[in-house]
Amino acid sequence: MTYRCLVIAILVGAVGSASAADWGINFYGFSRHIDRTDARGIPFNELNPGIGVRYAFESAKTYRLFVEAAVYEDSFEETARYLALGLRYKLPGPVEVGLLLGIYRSRWVNYDSITLVPAPTVGIRFGRFELNAIYLPSYGGLNRFPALGFYGTIYGITDGP
Repeated sequence: MTYRCLVIAILVGAVGSASAADWGINFYGFSRHIDRTDARGIPFNELNPGIGVRYAFESAKTYRLFVEAAVYEDSFEETARYLALGLRYKLPGPVEVGLLLGIYRSRWVNYDSITLVPAPTVGIRFGRFELNAIYLPSYGGLNRFPALGFYGTIYGITDGP
């Protein structure tokens, strides 16, 4: 319940000063695991549909600071949720690289507890669309199955024609 309250508080607090271009809808996605199967030899589910929201509350010439939250199907076909603060540095062209620091909850990855997860991320933006990739490493006895995740973001969907 606390997780939902936190997401709602962040999103509601951001609405007052936000333009449509600051908001994005995330569409999940795919994953690719370093190990192709789990400890039992069962292949991972690498089709991970889900939906989320992103709000960029600081966008400068060289970086972008944002928050995002999502619900999606994880690699064990269970519901996973996260809330993350992201910082990306803009490289020449459409590429951005950075880090997501997220509160992540998944039954199979962190035993259904809430865990703070640092994850490197990269994005390639084409107008209103951005293709995102994230690396979810194994660390501290959590996430025994490192993976790459892929999802898209569409920005400014409420803008007029």
